[in-house]
Amino acid sequence: MADGPDIRMLDVASALKAKHGTRRRPSNQRPAVALAEAPHGPPLLCRTWGDHILVSRPGPGAPATTAVTVLTHQKLVTAVGAVQAAGGWVVVAAAERTVRMWRLSEDLSVEAQHDLGLGGDAGERIPSLGLVVDPSSDRLRITVADRGRIVHADMPVDASSGWRAGRPTWAGQHCCGIDAKVMRDGTYWLAADLSDGLLLWKHGEKRPKEEHPITSMRPAHLTLGERYDPEDEESFPVLAWVDGGVYVKDCSAGFVLAPKRLPGEVRKVTSLAFAGPPERPVLLVCDERTAPRAWDVATRRWLHEWGVPWRGYAVHAVDAAQDPEGLVVALQGNDRCDLIRLPQAVFASEDRSPHQCETGAQTV
Repeated sequence: MADGPDIRMLDVASALKAKHGTRRRPSNQRPAVALAEAPHGPPLLCRTWGDHILVSRPGPGAPATTAVTVLTHQKLVTAVGAVQAAGGWVVVAAAERTVRMWRLSEDLSVEAQHDLGLGGDAGERIPSLGLVVDPSSDRLRITVADRGRIVHADMPVDASSGWRAGRPTWAGQHCCGIDAKVMRDGTYWLAADLSDGLLLWKHGEKRPKEEHPITSMRPAHLTLGERYDPEDEESFPVLAWVDGGVYVKDCSAGFVLAPKRLPGEVRKVTSLAFAGPPERPVLLVCDERTAPRAWDVATRRWLHEWGVPWRGYAVHAVDAAQDPEGLVVALQGNDRCDLIRLPQAVFASEDRSPHQCETGAQTV
């Protein structure tokens, strides 16, 4: 069938066998997706669908259609995160006032489950969470955006005991976004979207490193990345958000310097995510008609040769993780998810010359 400048082939028999089109996402759920990097093999893919999280590890050329494990929450899932820890996997999801953690074995069977109750009025939703493994304490740490506060909790990486709640951080009128990252040099950074401004701070510090006002009423799609200096063996946070345009704050150039607004016209951004090795981070920018565009943080230019043809749907969530063969990018639409694979050679040269990418089969 014709699709703009492309001709697409549809395997009717396979589509009917998969019962294409029979499942629909609840209309009040925004899709969420998470990829967790593995020490070997493909990353863990987690996708939300209603009150379920569909978990799998599709390899190169394999579709993301069939979930190996289906995790069930109490209500509609609004945020999800995943990490590899202690020889297994940890998946965390938020639904209304409960954050639920599952520890999975290598074969994705459930080994443990713990809930973190947030209190408050039933029906209030958690829009965002951050999940990391803290190597300095050998613990999982979670950060949750919850109305006017930021909730902190931790537990052992093997999930041998439940959540230990920390003291919440008060964040003003409304915290609608959070991201957290443990850098290669061991530092632990957090970033928060407070609706009218952004905060960036190192864990344990009382004062934020950065504060940026936001003027737009649209979602900021805040995302936190890393820029690593191999000579000094030091990591610096990189922050990106939407406020009329797309802005990038590369703190390796100094915390006092103003953020850079990316050139060109970018309309109706739906998702942002950093990808690639920390020595050469790339910002993935998705909007309603492109999925994704790539901005090279180091050379400060658009990587037009990375352009992925429009998938025929708006990408509502994006995540990326390394695997032994390169970079895996998950593009999640309302009903469909595509996996894009970019080879390691893409990051090997300074000019980042064009390379072919492999597209995984769609899923519904």
